[in-house]
Amino acid sequence: MHEQPGDRAQRSGGVLGLLCRWRAMVAAAAAAGLLVGAFVPAPSNLSQWEVAVVCALAAALGAVVLALSFERTGGGVRGADDAAALTGARALGVLGRQAWRAAPSPPIVTADGASAAADDYRLLAGKLQAAGARSVALLRVDAPAPGLGAQLAAALADRGARVALIDPERGTTTLLAQGERPTLLPTTEPARVEDDAGATGVLEDVLGVADLALIDLASIGRPTTAAVWASAADGAVLAAQIGRSPRASLAAVTETLRRAQVPLVGTVLGAPARLGRRG
Repeated sequence: MHEQPGDRAQRSGGVLGLLCRWRAMVAAAAAAGLLVGAFVPAPSNLSQWEVAVVCALAAALGAVVLALSFERTGGGVRGADDAAALTGARALGVLGRQAWRAAPSPPIVTADGASAAADDYRLLAGKLQAAGARSVALLRVDAPAPGLGAQLAAALADRGARVALIDPERGTTTLLAQGERPTLLPTTEPARVEDDAGATGVLEDVLGVADLALIDLASIGRPTTAAVWASAADGAVLAAQIGRSPRASLAAVTETLRRAQVPLVGTVLGAPARLGRRG
């Protein structure tokens, strides 16, 4: 997986990690302080430029204090190590912005196979295969990532697996295989599944023709649907975005899965969103 400059620091702890995660806010505060300082009357022993620098440093320090306060009171998921500490499961992958924001189609691994995003999905697919689960529920924690399920299924198929992508929200099950066109499977409509028995029945059907079933749950905002499918699957993968998905939410979902005795295969993390953007 390719790392952009600063990605390693963003995933780490300490002051350097904090500054990298909040660098946009700190930089904006410093710039604002510099601008304000340019118009503040300078005392006789300081030049106007020195006053501006002092104001910029004070504003930057204030931004750092606010960022530290936010993180200590919860805040967003800080990185792979933080996610592992909250869930007790390893991070299967940290996707770059292109991979995280990708649309469901076309498949990145074939349409842009030489890209860093394609590498991200190939590595993620390999780790998921190595985990050994035949049916996996993919749940997002306050993390849209609209193409995550479809792109991961395409990457698994590109590695030679026959993958059934189940989309309960749309009520479809699609079979993906290397060198073949995606095919809709005539299984029981996933949207009509109301309990564990119904979800188990669908999984048994699709695993008769597929090597792996990936249940793409767009959100944990529908707890009943998520619980039904997660309980029927061999395990769950949680998707969260660094700096955006609340740490408390990730911990709460993990605890819910634990109580339901759903094995957590791991987490998938998205690169931090830029200041002022969501998703």
